[in-house]
Order: sequence, then C-alpha cells, then structure tokens
Amino acid sequence: MRRAVFFALLAALTISTAHAQESPALPDWDARAHCERQQRIIASESAVMLRMCLDNEDNALKILRQQWDQATPAARRTCLRQQQTLRTASYFMLNMCVEMEAGATRDLQRR
Repeated sequence: MRRAVFFALLAALTISTAHAQESPALPDWDARAHCERQQRIIASESAVMLRMCLDNEDNALKILRQQWDQATPAARRTCLRQQQTLRTASYFMLNMCVEMEAGATRDLQRR
C-alpha cells in the first residue's frame, strides 16, 4: 500500500513539474480595458492618448502573434509573470519584455 501511495505521489509530482515547464500560450487580453485603465491612472480624458495606446497594443499583438512561438518557454513564463506582478495586461509591455529577453539571451551566448 505504501509503495502505491509513493508512486502515485511521484507521478503527481512529475506531472506538475512537467506542466510548470510547459510553454504558455499567448494570452487573450482586452486591450481597450487596459488602455482605459491607463487613462484613469493618469487622469486623462484624451482621445489622442487612448487611440495611441490602442494602436500600440494592436501593433504589439500583431508582432507577438508572429513571434510568440519563437520565444523560449522561459522567456514566455518570465514575461507573463512580470505582467501578473505589475497587475497589467499589456501586449505592448509583453512584447517589450519578450524582445529584451531574446536580446539578453543572444548577448549571453556571444560571451
């Protein structure tokens, strides 16, 4: 009986460890909600600022859709955790993080 419990726990640990290492999918965020939240933070009612934010989010999402699969799983996890820590859901910021991670990886490989 103890042996069966041990193997069941070992299997659960192995599965949870493998799941933690999976590469996360590109999130489905509401860019408008993000931009409107940013407007409230800076106390702005500017239509220009809202449009610029939405344009930045749309452009970043287009880039991420093309390049997300090329990012390392570690970079994806790191950048998504960063967004969670900052309590934001910005494709613009996510894209910047992914690009910076890729650049740092290239720099470290050259050393």
